[in-house]
Amino acid sequence: MSDEVVLEALAARLEMDGRDPADAPALMSSARGGDAKAVALLRGVVLPAPRASLPMPVQQLVREKRERFLPFGRLALRRR
Repeated sequence: MSDEVVLEALAARLEMDGRDPADAPALMSSARGGDAKAVALLRGVVLPAPRASLPMPVQQLVREKRERFLPFGRLALRRR
């Protein structure tokens, strides 16, 4: 996530709590500095879902057809 997205989410959280959303950059820098209260507030911020898709390798979902019980079938045929 970019800093702008995190700042927007933090500003929305501050506004929801009845605080000034303009304090978001200062609060974020305090959290980066290690202020425990700022870190706790930043951890509680709901971030939007990522917009970029992740590259996924192509995987075969269906097994190749194999005769799994062929050896047992051959044994049964030989006994007759």
